[in-house]
Parts: sequence; structure tokens; C-alpha cells
Amino acid sequence: MLDDVASSDFIGRPINAFFASEYAEILDRAFDDLCREADAIPFKMITEGGSIISTEIQAFWARGLGPDTKIITATDITGRVKMFEDIQRSEARYRKLVQQAQNMICVVTDKRISFINEAGLKLLKVNKAEDIVGINLHDLFQSEYQDIVENNIQQVIDENIPLLAKMDCLDDGALDIKMTLAPIEKSPSFVYMAEIQNVTDHNKAAKDLHQTNQVLAIRAIELLEAKEAAEMANRVKVDFLANMSHELRTPLNAIIGFSELIQAEAMGPIEIQQYLQFAAEINESGAHLLQVVSDVLDVTKIEKGDLEPHPEKTNVVEIIESAVNKMKARADNAKIRLEFDSDSKPVTILADPVYFQQILLNLLSNSIKFSNAGSRVEILTYQNTQNGLVLKVVDQGIGIENDIVQAILEPFSRVTTSPLDGTYEGTGLGLSIVNALVEAHEATLDIESIPGTGTTVTVTFPPELTLEN
Repeated sequence: MLDDVASSDFIGRPINAFFASEYAEILDRAFDDLCREADAIPFKMITEGGSIISTEIQAFWARGLGPDTKIITATDITGRVKMFEDIQRSEARYRKLVQQAQNMICVVTDKRISFINEAGLKLLKVNKAEDIVGINLHDLFQSEYQDIVENNIQQVIDENIPLLAKMDCLDDGALDIKMTLAPIEKSPSFVYMAEIQNVTDHNKAAKDLHQTNQVLAIRAIELLEAKEAAEMANRVKVDFLANMSHELRTPLNAIIGFSELIQAEAMGPIEIQQYLQFAAEINESGAHLLQVVSDVLDVTKIEKGDLEPHPEKTNVVEIIESAVNKMKARADNAKIRLEFDSDSKPVTILADPVYFQQILLNLLSNSIKFSNAGSRVEILTYQNTQNGLVLKVVDQGIGIENDIVQAILEPFSRVTTSPLDGTYEGTGLGLSIVNALVEAHEATLDIESIPGTGTTVTVTFPPELTLEN
């Protein structure tokens, strides 16, 4: 124990040489007390190497060996002391963790609280632990929950499930809590730890969320009903416009036809030339109105999903030349040059020829409408690197701002911040129809414009529509 010192080395040495210095003045009195009480007390001894060890000392009188002779025994308890100190440090750490916990933690011994942490005191609005220690755990709960807590302790421990209840609080009234239990020991006393979490705010938030979800569900139903009503109203509107368009086309065709007969003086010469001028204006106005009606009818087809192209082999050059001829008079009246190289390489694509020509006519009509006298509108066609057909209509007109390009692709769009605010005639349907016809061919539409310089509209058809010539 003392570094294997030989017994002969002890003989003649003072007893206090083997004990720590703090015991030097009390050794004789302590040994006398030990002899009288026959008890053991801890001392620290010094080994030959200078190390301090913990010992347990007992002393007995040995008067047969001499009047003041004592027998002293020392037992090394260093390991036991170290273990005890380790346990104390561990308990201190755990106690600190428990005290710093956010939830209420208490230790219950035989149904009564024997320890409570700071969070528990704060939750219960109590200043001192002494006010809680010693009371029955179930007394903390509202009366209707006390029997539930009392009778379900063992089940909560065995099944490791939380217990939900309401707890009385000094200032805040009833609190919703969730309690979990963990056993510590069963005998000689039944000891367990209770962790109590305040879930009042959580439950309130969950209730509020549930109510909000109910309100949102009702609102969603209302919006769905409003959407269905709007869709029904839109279908009624579309059907009405379609029927009215059909009804207007018949008399308009008659008006246009009769005005052409009058212009041609088919039934005989007209002596008053002003009548011929009236007939020409009637014919022009009728043709314009018929175009508006046709545009409205096209929009109703688009909205009803009835726009179905009938693709066939289409000679692009022939379609363009036909469109140029139809728009030539309007361009001449506006003093605008229409340019297209009629010697362009012929290209054949798989497309609906009626829709293809309508795309081109609408683009040319817009370019002529928004171009100044003396300028030109150019039509270009070529095949890109993927062998897809590219159709371009380039004008030197007033141009449009980039931020309204998407807006003018919507039906009836009249953007008031642009030159399209009513200065120019039209329904605002032309480009929206072009966009729909382009999408029907799985082609793309791109608009590039510089205000005051002009606009370039590019339609690119997918390469699989290009046929060998």
C-alpha cells in the first residue's frame, strides 16, 4: 500500500510521517478517540514515493504491550473514494442538465414529488422548490384528470407513451401538458422521473391551423364554383359569338356580292357616278366587317378547342405570292411597298394551306397598318440549319415596347400605353389568332421590335414538316 516498504523501515519512525501534513496536529487525539469508539475514519496517507492515498483508519489499545501502545490498521480506499467522487461529479452533471432543461422535470418518490427543476418552478409560477416538494403529483392536475394520472402511471411507464392532460397554473389558468415517465427504481421505494411539456401554444396553433384549413377548404370550394360558373358563362359567350358570327356572315356576303354587282354595272349602266362610289364604300366596309366577323369566329374556335389543322403538301412560295396579291391593294393605298423574291427556291411543307395563308395575311395586315407611308414590308423565307422552314415578316413601322409583346398576343388586347391605344383600327385579334395557328402546327412565334424603327415577326416550323422538293 505504501509502495512495498519493508516493515523494518517503519520501526523508529514517527507515525505522522506516514500521514498528510494537515493531520499532524490531531493524530494523537484522533487515535485516542478511535480506540475509545472502536470506529473507522478516513485519512490521507503518504506513500514512500510521495503519493497521496485515501485510507480508512482504525485504532485499538494494546496495553499488554505497554501503557500507551496502540494497534493501528489502515485500509486503502482510494478506488472507492475515486468511484464515489466520479458518481458525485456525474450526478452534478446530470442535475445541471436537468436544471437547464426547457421542460418541467420532477422526481416522484412513492407518489410524492421529491425534486423539481427550475423549468418546473417557472411553469407552475412557484418561487421555491420547497413549496412543491412533498405534494402528490396528481394534485398538480385539474380534478377531472387526477384519477386518470393516478391510475395510469404504470401503463405510461410500461408502454412508454405520453399522457395528455390539463394542469392548473397559478397565473395562466389551465395548461395543456404532455407528460412522459421514466422509472428510476422500484424498491424499497417506487421512484420515477416525470417530464412535463407545456403544449398549450402547440395545441392552439394546431387548432388555429385546423380552422384555417377549414376556411381555405370552404374558400377553395367557392373558388371552384366561381371558376365553373365563369367557364359556363364563357362557354355561353363563345357559343353566342359563334352563332352570331354565322348569322352575320350570310347577310354580309349578300351585301358584298350585291355591291360588287352594282360596281360592275351588271344590270345596266349607272348614270350617277356617286352611286358607284357608294357601292365601292359599301363593298369595302362589308369586306372589313366580314373580316372582323371571321376573326371573332376564329377566336371562338380557339377558345372551344375546335381549331384543328388539316395538313397537306403546301407550296410555300405559291401561298406567299397569293397573300401578296391579296394585300397589294391595301399596301398601295397606304403607299407601302410589299417585297418578296418570287424567284425564291420553292419549299414544300406539310401544313394546313388555309391556316398558313391566314398566318401570313394577318402578319402582313398588321405590318401595313402600323407602317408609315413610303416604307416597305419584306417577306423572307429560308431553311435553318435543322432544315426547318423560317418565315419572316419585316416592317419599318412604329414598333412596340418589349414589355407589351406578350400582352398583344392575347385576344382583344389593346395596350393603352402603346400606339395601339385606339389610334389604329382593328379588334386586337390578329396576332392572337396567328399565335394559335402557329401553335397548332407546333411551330414557334418570335417578335423582335424597336420602337420607331420597326418589327420583325419570325415563325419557325419544325423540321419534320419540311418535305423534299
